[in-house]
Amino acid sequence: MPRRASVVAHHQHSLSLAQTIRSAIHDGAKLFNDGKKKECYELYLATAYGGLSQQTMHAMHAHNRVEGAVETMGHQHDKYTDAQSEKIRELLTKATVDANVVASKEDYGEAAWVIRRAFDLILKMTKRASKASELKPAKTGGETQDDVSFITISDGATEREQAETLSGLCNKMADILDIGNHKYRLTTYPDTFVGKEAVTKLVKTNLCTSREDAVKKLNKLMKYGLIYHVTKEHKFKDEPLFYKLTASTDLRFELDKFGTKTNTLEGEELVHYATLLGRFKSFHKHPSLGVLRLDYDYPPAAGDIDHPDSYDYPVYYRVVPGLTFEMCQSGVLSAEVGAAFDDAVLWLAIHKDVSVISGDCGFMFWFVERCRKIASKKIISLSPLMQLPIMVAACAPKDKILVLTANGKSLDPMHDLIKRQCGIDGQNTQFIIVGCENVPHFGVEVAKGLQVDVDKACPGIVELAKEMVRDHPDTRMILMECTELPPYSDAVREATRLPVWDAITNCNFFMQGFLDSVNFGLNGWYEEWDGIQEEYVLGQNLNDTQRLQCVWCRNNELNYAGK
Repeated sequence: MPRRASVVAHHQHSLSLAQTIRSAIHDGAKLFNDGKKKECYELYLATAYGGLSQQTMHAMHAHNRVEGAVETMGHQHDKYTDAQSEKIRELLTKATVDANVVASKEDYGEAAWVIRRAFDLILKMTKRASKASELKPAKTGGETQDDVSFITISDGATEREQAETLSGLCNKMADILDIGNHKYRLTTYPDTFVGKEAVTKLVKTNLCTSREDAVKKLNKLMKYGLIYHVTKEHKFKDEPLFYKLTASTDLRFELDKFGTKTNTLEGEELVHYATLLGRFKSFHKHPSLGVLRLDYDYPPAAGDIDHPDSYDYPVYYRVVPGLTFEMCQSGVLSAEVGAAFDDAVLWLAIHKDVSVISGDCGFMFWFVERCRKIASKKIISLSPLMQLPIMVAACAPKDKILVLTANGKSLDPMHDLIKRQCGIDGQNTQFIIVGCENVPHFGVEVAKGLQVDVDKACPGIVELAKEMVRDHPDTRMILMECTELPPYSDAVREATRLPVWDAITNCNFFMQGFLDSVNFGLNGWYEEWDGIQEEYVLGQNLNDTQRLQCVWCRNNELNYAGK
């Protein structure tokens, strides 16, 4: 073990693993933001080695376990079970091995993120473990009672007895709650109940004394694994969110076909209590999209790539401080902006674990190779231009493809890049490249980074498309290269009766490769999505130093310190 790792391990004799990790994350973030990625990686690696040492000591001193919690080496302790300690060892071992492989290529930033992700998972385990004592019922006459009136699990009960108790509880909850199909947008969520309605029901039936009491009790049920939110893990909320009752799934505990208890839960029908608790933790994360944003603060229109409601799947955004439209158009990043770009890609790939990474400017196509090197395991589709090969393959050589862009001349320097990345010649006469720089209420506004009035700009965009189709009657397809053009795609489709592809169809194409078919797919292998996008304000995922590096922040003289 490296000397620095041994020092960290020694330090953990008096601190809990969670405390040490939080401290390392805090110190490492400062190093990372100061550009000292190697030092950040070394600190995280040392902390991980120290954590491995500590968990090994836990295993050696398992006899110190007190009521299901394993004592640590010092005064502080994390309430981990043996299984959790083993899981922590697995996480840290894999993280250190993977990080060392990445670091051998001198990519210390990504190596640091590999370990950081393991740290985040461990902290989540710590948070759950620290709350475990809240779920431990107090002993009363040989039984343990939870403050939820309808939870009673005998102390030392067998797996079968626990399962039978939970069976009764699940069935009773099914009678109390209004469980059915609930629809949000175009998605129907079967066998769900609405949190806010459930609270009202529990109060009306006098099972709870108040709404606050109901929320508290429902959170107890969630901790027992009896109810769960359809997509995310969080505390039960008195809000119109969809939840499921464990009993409404295939895991429902029922009596045998004869209605007796003689054969109930025998053999394969016996569901281990631990399996019940872990059943809904094993889903894969719902596929999601990550979007790199220009350093450009504007209210996106519905249909814009920066508008969350443009998608039927989760989307996460990360602004790149200093990346202006002009810099993106030039295809050259400064050292500072390049580092910020790398950090943004890593944040989406590792912290948010998105499936596909795109960008809110078509000229980010210049940086697609750089992005692939940073997030080699993700699908990178930074520009609508990546749809060109499919479009070319789908039409005859004599057919024309109209490409609408913010500025027609801006694509000229990209011909070699398009040929290298897409395998097609951008100078092919098959392509009709037309700029929208002279379209009223659009061209000047986009060039200057001003807000575009969609209603005023739409007629000009449509008229330009119609004019080009009239001049080139062999036009069979239209591609909106600019990421601010999708709001006009439907109007252009209607006016020209031609198929239109844009930034949104680009994202949808690659995301569909990760999503289950709604008609005949294998349902249930990844988390469901409730259709509610994560709220995003430009720059909220940056630290104070990064925010102050943003052009939009400096221009508006905003102070985000402490936010």
